[in-house]
Amino acid sequence: MKLKTVVLITTAILFFQSNLFAAAKMNPVVTAYLNKLAEKQKKKDPSFVWFSAEEGKTLYFKEHLHSKKNKIRNCATCHKKDPTFPAAHADTGKKIKPLAPSVNSKRFTKRKKMNKWFRRNCKWVLERQCTNKEKGDFLVWMFSL
Repeated sequence: MKLKTVVLITTAILFFQSNLFAAAKMNPVVTAYLNKLAEKQKKKDPSFVWFSAEEGKTLYFKEHLHSKKNKIRNCATCHKKDPTFPAAHADTGKKIKPLAPSVNSKRFTKRKKMNKWFRRNCKWVLERQCTNKEKGDFLVWMFSL
């Protein structure tokens, strides 16, 4: 086993044991996704240890002024202040099922869909793609709810 893999697994176990996020709720797809994001982040930042639920929560609520629409946006604009409740898209009104996997077991179960929605929603809110760190922080926070 590669040293990086051992370090990532050991780090994850320590965080699981310290209950910093609800690991029991995570499915294998999310676990693999987080490990891949962590591997990429570690290459970019050797001091990186693991993702932060607190930083994920901060990302969710941080307001951004859209450069073309001149409107303030954040994740809660569509997904509500409490992502355990149903919501609606701010522009289209389309209904959105709860984002939190604790109440919507179909959330974050397919890697392709996670990539698709990160791509769309990060562009809609931030006007750019989310970083690997932001994606990981967000997922860890979602699974802590």
